[in-house]
Amino acid sequence: MQLEILSDTLIDTNHHFKVSAGPGAGKTFWIVSHIKNVIQNSTILTSAKKILCITYTNTAAETIQSRLGTSSLQVEVLTIHSFLYTHIIKPYLSFISDEYDFDVSKLNGHDDTILSNYQFLQEWKEKTGQKRIKEDDQILTAFQKMRWRFDNNDLIVKPDYPIKINGYSIKNDSYFEYKKMAWKKGVLHHDDVLFFSLQILKKFPFVSKIISSKFPYIFIDEFQDSNPIQISIVKELARLSTVGVIGDVAQSIYEFQGAEPGQFQTFNLVNNKNYYLNHNRRSSNEIIDFLNKIRNDFKQQYHRNISFPKPILFVGDMVKALKQAKINCPGEDIHTLSWDNLTSNAMKAEINGSTLDKELLNNLRQIDSNFHRGNLIFHCINAIALAKEAKFKEAINILEKYLTYKNDKFGGRKKALRYLTILLKNFDKYKGGTLLELSNFVRENLDDQLTKVTSGKVKTFYESHSFQSLLLCVNIAEDNSLNRTIHKAKGAEFTNVLLIIKDQKGLEFIYNPDLVSKEEHRLYYVAVSRAQNRLFICVPTLDTEIETLLQDIISIQKV
Repeated sequence: MQLEILSDTLIDTNHHFKVSAGPGAGKTFWIVSHIKNVIQNSTILTSAKKILCITYTNTAAETIQSRLGTSSLQVEVLTIHSFLYTHIIKPYLSFISDEYDFDVSKLNGHDDTILSNYQFLQEWKEKTGQKRIKEDDQILTAFQKMRWRFDNNDLIVKPDYPIKINGYSIKNDSYFEYKKMAWKKGVLHHDDVLFFSLQILKKFPFVSKIISSKFPYIFIDEFQDSNPIQISIVKELARLSTVGVIGDVAQSIYEFQGAEPGQFQTFNLVNNKNYYLNHNRRSSNEIIDFLNKIRNDFKQQYHRNISFPKPILFVGDMVKALKQAKINCPGEDIHTLSWDNLTSNAMKAEINGSTLDKELLNNLRQIDSNFHRGNLIFHCINAIALAKEAKFKEAINILEKYLTYKNDKFGGRKKALRYLTILLKNFDKYKGGTLLELSNFVRENLDDQLTKVTSGKVKTFYESHSFQSLLLCVNIAEDNSLNRTIHKAKGAEFTNVLLIIKDQKGLEFIYNPDLVSKEEHRLYYVAVSRAQNRLFICVPTLDTEIETLLQDIISIQKV
């Protein structure tokens, strides 16, 4: 049975719990209050025993940390990957490294950069008996789609569906061969953090005891986005620690990472208590009414009880829609939310990105057969994009990781800082040019040993694409700008929101919603529920039939 609570309700601190909470319900406020309550009343917390709070993003972690104030001294707030890497992978991976032939001496963090050089791919083809597959770019795409998953009780790695290249299906066991080759080089992908953490916890039960002694309380936000491996890890830790989870099944938007929405509903621990938060503390009455029409299983109640204009659907160009939204909200910020990274970056530049190619940046390293040149230009473009968003630490790190030699980490960092300084100082010299002009700038100012682009399809690629078109492809993980993807806005709230939808079919989430089985609908539900005061949506065109279905739900304006 679920018990209704308010965002300031205090519950018993010594049992497992699950809290269901819709958008704007005050989850962060409640979890911070609960943590403070535990600190004040627990008899087992000491300087060596802390509360662990797991969030989905670094931004959410920083928000909770700041709201805790002085209480944060007894709390560690981490993302799931940061927690697992810091407290399980780094101290204990060496226990199983021989079994998986992992070179821990080369381990340097974790990322999702796929190993892509020609020699590596040739070796992989040889080992797996797939030399007949010539299309390296399609192999890399397949590698990007693989992830760890349960097959009965065993973990296997493969994509969601078989991938064929020119009639040949990539062998399922060859994905594991890629992993073994990467591990031998000390490369750890984000997904591997989950895989190895679960292996360590199952093979060495004392690790759970050590973690429990450090963290007798573990609280997890946005739990609906956990995948089955993460849930298995949580269940291992719950044997000895008090665990609480909070989330909303209708906001589960990470199916591509293995999250299964139904798992939040079925997740229960021994003597678990269930609660729900029913108020929406974030949005205007009109936005709450709009959300309640999309969702019939969880009707939210007003909290601010404040009125603003009804949500507006703009029909036309997305840049014109943004300009009109700014007119409607004088002196206020408008946050745009988009399905994909390319569109959100196009909105930053206030250009219509419908004709841009999101794969250009990935294609660069595949088309340029000169491994060093392609990779250096690739990393420079990524670093420039990060620096332009004031993420200087990340910009230096991405260059450093490529430039660092085995025994000269300081030299790599020093060189990365010099490269970034020159790239930013001279940005105006190449920002309006082609990729070839950027390559020439890098050769003349950063690395005079870089091979010049002179002929063939490589030169055609470098000449025919602008630097800006590749810059727009950069995916910034923690994007705090006014223009983000919906996934990067998860957990955030904004005064005014403009949701960009590429096709009128996307409007189905309003007039025929199915939040249970359609992740696209849940994604758009998350997007529109970020808005506090004013909500705008934009589509390029709108048929009369769909307009009729929408006219009583949302105001419609052509731009």
